[in-house]
Amino acid sequence: MRTTILALLVLLLFSCGQESEKAQLQFAKQQAEFERDRLLLEKKNNILHHLNEYLPIRAHINVDVAWGGLDPGAMFIENKTGYDVQNVVIALDVIKANGQLYNTQYIEFNNLKNGDSQSKPTNAEPRGTSFRQRIIKIIGSELTNGQVISAR
Repeated sequence: MRTTILALLVLLLFSCGQESEKAQLQFAKQQAEFERDRLLLEKKNNILHHLNEYLPIRAHINVDVAWGGLDPGAMFIENKTGYDVQNVVIALDVIKANGQLYNTQYIEFNNLKNGDSQSKPTNAEPRGTSFRQRIIKIIGSELTNGQVISAR
């Protein structure tokens, strides 16, 4: 009887040891998944907080010194995010000589694949003497989980 109880205790301890190892392995797997997700979220947040580095934009627009205003030009964007971006909207603010905002053009880029560049034309502006450009909206199924992110 004593031998049977002792054998049952050894079997129970052995069984508990295996369950404990399984639980430890499951816990380690969950921790690794959590850390992977945390690092991915941190990477995406870094991209969204530094859009000018990951989605650089530049404008090629001439100021018409002789007649005033801005000539028609082009807006360029490059996708360095590591993700495909479905939609980016850029605001092109046209500034008058007194420093006040004259007009804003909105330029929309669609289906910007990772590593790609696109350009879009800009309109002439009769009263602008300078301009500034900025990203105001971005949507990416992976980068923003399909949500609209406003970047003002």
